[in-house]
Amino acid sequence: SVDEMDGALYITSYHRHSLRENGEETVIFNTELTAADLVSQYGKVTLKEGTYVLGEDLSMGNVGMLSVEGKVTLCLAGHDLDLGGNYIMFGGKGSTLQICDCAKEEKGQILTTSSTGAVLVNGNHTLELYGVSVKGTAYGINSQGGTVKIYESTISVENMGEKNSAYAILVSGGSAVVENSVLTAQAGSSAFAVNAMNKNVLELKNSTLKGTAGSNAFGVLTTNGSVATMENCDLVGESTDVTGAAMGANSCGDLTAKNCRFTACGVGNNIFGIYSYGDVTASLTDCTVTADSQNTGSATAMGANNGSGIMTLKNCTVLSKGAEGRFSFGAYSVGKLTIED
Repeated sequence: SVDEMDGALYITSYHRHSLRENGEETVIFNTELTAADLVSQYGKVTLKEGTYVLGEDLSMGNVGMLSVEGKVTLCLAGHDLDLGGNYIMFGGKGSTLQICDCAKEEKGQILTTSSTGAVLVNGNHTLELYGVSVKGTAYGINSQGGTVKIYESTISVENMGEKNSAYAILVSGGSAVVENSVLTAQAGSSAFAVNAMNKNVLELKNSTLKGTAGSNAFGVLTTNGSVATMENCDLVGESTDVTGAAMGANSCGDLTAKNCRFTACGVGNNIFGIYSYGDVTASLTDCTVTADSQNTGSATAMGANNGSGIMTLKNCTVLSKGAEGRFSFGAYSVGKLTIED
């Protein structure tokens, strides 16, 4: 049905948007989006502040970028949003984009082949995903100083060229929260489920993060003073080349983990469950840290490798398997290592 509100016409759709600030029973007026609404101006389609519901599968391939201004809620409603080689961008000041999918059965997805990712979050803008599937080829979510919140979503990126890299989420400045989600990245060269750099704040909870690649594979990589906290997560790095490296987590910033499972595996030359490096602190409680090397040659496997900082393992299980040809350590430390029951 069509209703009039504030002098404008809206298509009403009684989805129960599971957005955290609105609650599960909130009914929102929605503007339905169809292909006829995708009118490009200056190479982009702009969604002004409001709530939009996809009325059909939409393709942006020949249309341009999708830009949002103000507070925008976009519900996939079980439909696909194919961005082609484009991505979603932000306009205005302090805009917020909430993407959800209220379909009860067959869910939709966001697809992109852009080298920028599905969504570019910059400046003081905010992206929130609620129960959404994103598939990309280089980046899933690319945050350059913004705020990213991922809830009950799946982000997968595959970029299998020999020299290619893949990032499910890249956070360069700003902050990211990931809860009850699955993030995977596969690449010929380097893969990161999450790469947090430039003094980010990263919070992970009840999630699975896996990177699979030939050269460098990381569940999580944090650099340049980023601070990471995680609880009840699985972090996996898998190397597919004998010259490569795999790490469940590589932390060059402070890291706190509780009830997590760090796993590095594959045929790579260096397999570390967790590697902490620099003047940083890593504190693990009730965690399992495993290095499982399938390399039968000259390889190194370490469950926990503390490069030069302070690492505390409290009530943790630390294992190293394989790598008989060179070194295999449950825990190895150059800095200060404390082990508590």
